[in-house]
Amino acid sequence: MAQECEYHTNFDRMLEGVLLPDHRDLFDTERWYALLHQHCFADRSPLILECGPNRLFLLDDGNRRYSGLSTWYSFRTRITGPVTGWGMLAQSLRVVADQITLSPVPKTDADAMIAAFNAAGWLAVAQRATGNHWLDVAGRDFTTYWAQRPGMLRSTVKRKGKKGLVDISLSRDFDPDHWAAYEAIYAQSWKPSEGNPAFLRALAESEAKLGNLRFGLARVDDQPVAAQFWTVAGKTAYIHKLANIEGMDAQSPGTLLSHALFRQAIDDDRVERIDFGTGDDPYKRDWVDQADDLMRVHFYNKSAWRTWPAVARAWMGQLARSLRRG
Repeated sequence: MAQECEYHTNFDRMLEGVLLPDHRDLFDTERWYALLHQHCFADRSPLILECGPNRLFLLDDGNRRYSGLSTWYSFRTRITGPVTGWGMLAQSLRVVADQITLSPVPKTDADAMIAAFNAAGWLAVAQRATGNHWLDVAGRDFTTYWAQRPGMLRSTVKRKGKKGLVDISLSRDFDPDHWAAYEAIYAQSWKPSEGNPAFLRALAESEAKLGNLRFGLARVDDQPVAAQFWTVAGKTAYIHKLANIEGMDAQSPGTLLSHALFRQAIDDDRVERIDFGTGDDPYKRDWVDQADDLMRVHFYNKSAWRTWPAVARAWMGQLARSLRRG
């Protein structure tokens, strides 16, 4: 079975046609992984395993240990392609890897991967890494969706919108001045220092060329005070970054900007899902109403002696958890 899989250590062949329309989940596309590697992991070797339509993107950690090609910008990482081929991919990986760690993995995908890898001679152990929040639009228009939001949120938008103090602009083109405004706003926000701003800019520029960029800017007295970076691919809108200057609560520019972008995604783009990404920030529950766990999954090759201590610890941990449950 391993001979049916191919290994690649660069993205050259996979990036042919990268600027063609692609309706897959953004985080399943070659362009996402290639851009992430170029800007965040250029000093590390990738390993791309391709088994028919299934692919897994990894980073070489040395000594036959690998981790997923992912970072804090990743909403998820997983094997791409149909679940029916995951067993063959797991079997092939035993030839090159003793240990693999993937995060963040959607819980449903984690369960399917664990089953496939365990059947192929691995021991898989999972733990919660963070959460994912999203909205399934379910055919609603924005008016219907908005009527179902919490009363306090709707009241804030109504009151602050009536004042007319916040000017909202939405764009689908990459504008260097808009991006400079976003970076200045982020620097004055409550958020920690940006990990890799060059990557975010490159992503915005790349997605704009595909027509996928959705950028929002809010101004008060002609001064930019809030910005949001979204993309749309297929039927999903992805909320990558929100930033508001601290001390602007009286005008609520970020809330008004979110209101405008949600309206655009639902009524104009007609998306089926709005994905709020990773993290369990309480404010997300005001805007979206679905959530699930994102997992960190460790895979240990049971035939490799290097993994035996880790396998023993994992087994003991599973036994202890089983005893505590009952």
